[in-house]
Amino acid sequence: MSRIAGLIAAAVLVFVAPAPAQAAPVTGVEVRVEDVRLTPGAESTRVEVFLYSEKAVDLGTSGGVSLELSGGLTGVVLSGNLRMYPCEDTVGPALSCTLEASQLPAGGASAGFTGFISAAEDAALGQEGTLTVTVSAPNLAPVTGAAKVFVGPAASPSASASASVSASASPSASASASPSVSAGASSPSASASVTPSASIIPSASVSSSPAAGGGALPITGPQGGTFAVAGGVLVVAGALGFLLARRRRARFEA
Repeated sequence: MSRIAGLIAAAVLVFVAPAPAQAAPVTGVEVRVEDVRLTPGAESTRVEVFLYSEKAVDLGTSGGVSLELSGGLTGVVLSGNLRMYPCEDTVGPALSCTLEASQLPAGGASAGFTGFISAAEDAALGQEGTLTVTVSAPNLAPVTGAAKVFVGPAASPSASASASVSASASPSASASASPSVSAGASSPSASASVTPSASIIPSASVSSSPAAGGGALPITGPQGGTFAVAGGVLVVAGALGFLLARRRRARFEA
């Protein structure tokens, strides 16, 4: 009898004993998804989810991610590939995937899965809808993020700025000064040519050789000074010669 009473007492203690306290779900985790632009008939676009947290978080194993389209989108579907990614191998407006990440580092990380979204060839252009992503884990209360989905034409390549300004500036200024003097003076010929590259070709040529039959122009500049000095020397030499000749003549007469 006493043995039966002991068993009953033990069973009562097992039922009455408090269950072990469970850790409170972590908070401060955000779900971030980029907006999606789809072109009808184009290849599927990856949907990647990022989990952000300021501190490291233990999510626990066997978490899940669910994706759902809303907003009246027609011809737009979600799809998974179970052989490559931990998502259902289905096509439709909703998709479920397994959350591979169990530890979330400070600063966040990828959710570790990739689903796909695409628009059929007959999907109407200009549609806008919403992609909602919900992440849950044993130590994480369900958190939700959303992204915009837009169906539009293929983006046209940016206009090639073919404003190829061929500015090849080649100013060739050739100043050829060749005054021809018949008095045995030198005939300097100065030619200066400057040729950078840019397609503006001002060519200024200045030639100071006197035109035939138009009469000689007066010589000026450094050459004119040379002739003036030579002329002065000749005048002085002539005057000295004249004086010497008179002096000898006077002596002879005496």
